[in-house]
Amino acid sequence: MKKNRIVSVVLILCVLLSLSGCGCKHEWKAATCTEPSTCTKCGETQGEPLGHDGTWKVTKIDNVSATKTEKLICTRCGEELDSRKENLQTFIENGAFTFTGEEFVERLQGFWDEEFAGTLDLKFKYAVNSMGLINFDIYNQNDVWLGWGVFYDANGEAIKADADDTTVYSMRVIVGPVSGLEIEALFYLLQELIGPCVRAVDPSITDSETYKSPISNNNYNVHDGTALNGLHYSCGYDKDNGTLKFDIDIAE
Repeated sequence: MKKNRIVSVVLILCVLLSLSGCGCKHEWKAATCTEPSTCTKCGETQGEPLGHDGTWKVTKIDNVSATKTEKLICTRCGEELDSRKENLQTFIENGAFTFTGEEFVERLQGFWDEEFAGTLDLKFKYAVNSMGLINFDIYNQNDVWLGWGVFYDANGEAIKADADDTTVYSMRVIVGPVSGLEIEALFYLLQELIGPCVRAVDPSITDSETYKSPISNNNYNVHDGTALNGLHYSCGYDKDNGTLKFDIDIAE
C-alpha cells in the first residue's frame, strides 16, 4: 500500500513537471532575421524569426556604360538579398555633370564608332595640353588633326588637370581650322559630331538621327532652342578663324 502511494506521488510529480516546461530559468537571445528568440541555456524557442527588411542601395556607378549597380541589403543584418543593374537616365546632379572629361571622351568614341566605323573613322584622344588644361583632340584615320574639345568649371573657366575640383559644368567641341579642308567639309563634320556628342552627355538619348539637322553658315540650329532633358545645345561659326563650335550647357 505504501509502495503504491510512492508510485502515485512520483507519477503526479512527473505530470506536473511536464506541464510546467523544462524547468529551465530561461535566458532569451533576441530573435534575428532567420532565427526565433532562443534560450541560450536549453535551446527552447519562442515566437517567429523577424524576417529580412531590405532596401536598395547603389553600390557602383559606371558612367561610361551609363549603368548603376544596386544591391538589396537587409537593414537589420546586412545580408545581401538581391542585386540588379539599371541604366542611368541623366548625368546631371547639383547643376553639374557626374562624368569626368575622360569618361565623356570614352563615351563619345564609343558612339562615334557605333555609327561611323569603317566609313568615317575618327579618334578622340583625351589629353592634358601644354597649358595644363584637360581636353581632347580629334584626328582622322590618317592622324590629321581636325579639332578639339574643352571642359569648363562652374565659373566658365577651362578646367586644369591639377585643379582641386575637376567637375565638368559645360563643354565645347571645336572643329577647324584645317589646312586644305573647305569650310563645307567642317560643317559636315560638325553636323555628324552632334549626334554622338548628345548621346555621350545624355544617356536617355538613343537615336542620333534627331540631331542630324543641316548645319551651315546660315543655320546653326541643333533643335528648336529649348532645353532638352535639362541641357542646352548651340552651334556657332567663327568666319575669321575658320572654326565651328558646338556648346553643351546645363540649363538653369
